Amino acid sequence: MRNKLFRLIKFLTIFLLFIFSNYNIAYSEGKVFRDINPISLKNFEIYEKNNVKISSNKIFLKNKYYLINFWATWCVPCKKELPDLTKIYNSLKNNKIKFYIISIDKKKIDEQLKYLKDNNIKELIPFFDTDLKIFNHLQLRGIPTTLMLNKNGYVVKKREGILKNDFKTIQEIKDFVN
Repeated sequence: MRNKLFRLIKFLTIFLLFIFSNYNIAYSEGKVFRDINPISLKNFEIYEKNNVKISSNKIFLKNKYYLINFWATWCVPCKKELPDLTKIYNSLKNNKIKFYIISIDKKKIDEQLKYLKDNNIKELIPFFDTDLKIFNHLQLRGIPTTLMLNKNGYVVKKREGILKNDFKTIQEIKDFVN
């Protein structure tokens, strides 16, 4: 019993060290998004709200900026974040950035759309990555995760965790597109 307890404590210590060692300096400097090595979005098929597959090349066009949020209906922090994402979108809708939310949920798309409608999330454009193709390609670790794509179609900024509607967040997004 004592040996198992020791191994558990050792595992938890190593796990916590790993987590905190990956905590990016950008967050500790007060930035909302951290810069990442550019990642190209390959051409994937995901679902639109009408349950039809669409090529990601038709969604993410060059010469446009995108904010993409990965979420799911079972994710409590994601559900908390969606109203703030809507407020951020409304603050920035006249800027040069499109907002997409991509669900990684396994629920039927109709159920997910009902959740969005019931919670008044109507301005954000939903897509559905039920096979986790984009999620896995981008090597995302969890949700909610928000990414920003530059005009060349590369993911260059990342936020792991809840994105809050505050001045700092809005200013970083504005600075990104200007």
